[in-house]
Amino acid sequence: MSADNLNNGDVIIEVKDLHKKFGDLHVLKGINETIKKGEKVSIVGPSGSGKSTFLRCLNLMEEPSGGEIYFERKLLNDKHTDINKHRQKMGMVFQHFNLFNNLTIIDNIMLAPVKIGVKNLRKERKEKVKALSKQIKALQEEKKTLLSELKNLLADAKANNTEYVENVETSDRIKVIDEKLAELIADKKAVKGNIIKNLSGDKKTVKAQAKEKALQLLERIGLSDKADKYPSTLSGGQKQRVAIVRALAMNPDVMLFDEPTSALDPEMVGEVLELIKEVADDGMTMVIVTHEMGFAKEVSTRVLFMDNGNVLEQNTPKEFFENPQNPRLKEFLAKVL
Repeated sequence: MSADNLNNGDVIIEVKDLHKKFGDLHVLKGINETIKKGEKVSIVGPSGSGKSTFLRCLNLMEEPSGGEIYFERKLLNDKHTDINKHRQKMGMVFQHFNLFNNLTIIDNIMLAPVKIGVKNLRKERKEKVKALSKQIKALQEEKKTLLSELKNLLADAKANNTEYVENVETSDRIKVIDEKLAELIADKKAVKGNIIKNLSGDKKTVKAQAKEKALQLLERIGLSDKADKYPSTLSGGQKQRVAIVRALAMNPDVMLFDEPTSALDPEMVGEVLELIKEVADDGMTMVIVTHEMGFAKEVSTRVLFMDNGNVLEQNTPKEFFENPQNPRLKEFLAKVL
């Protein structure tokens, strides 16, 4: 069953003939897939089927060997893609928690938002300086043209031995330009000064905002009392929940989960799955590689079965688990259910 028959929302990810090779190993063999906003797509299948590689290609952690990936209607895998910006919008949670052990829990969550916030401030100001420089150059060129016109009028008067008559309109325009230039040059100087002098103050504002959001996220998962602790003091389930809210701190449009419970003890799995369910209930578009069949059945709007680098079958959870069609899927489900 196609995604079009399952969800009427807007397309957010479109994959066309996606291939991925590692040397002679052909891992993805022409995947075609459409994921719409708000969908919760679970991907299941045996080990080595290409599930994780598919996610890593979506996030551009792996470069596709062929095919196209579109995210929010923009082609991703080309030389113009801003990979860091893309990864902000398509958050990913891995099997292992990937927290920085030398940073406190709250600093782990704040790290990327603060870095990106300051980077955006710099970029915004540099773009403003560029725009002001463009305006200044245009006015300087206009002034140069007007002065040349006045110079030609004076030359004509001398050549014809006639009295020079001042062009009041042109002279007034030059005065206006001079006033505007003085204003723009002052603005440019102030903006450039802000880039250097006031960035530390703005960084404090960005950090305060990031900290407020981080505390809210920690409160949501019941770990606000661990904010100033280090990852080594947390259980595996707690670390994975922190990893999830760290990704959420970037305000992504899509969340990718690569077997988020596979490295956890069985008793810790439930608390992580519960958080993912909450994120799903909030309307987040999600793609989840999982071996938790009960979870896939409960949370998904659609389940895909991958084997040997291909999507062999996909359907709503009910039809997928109760009425499988592909012989390989039937064999797989018989072993895992």
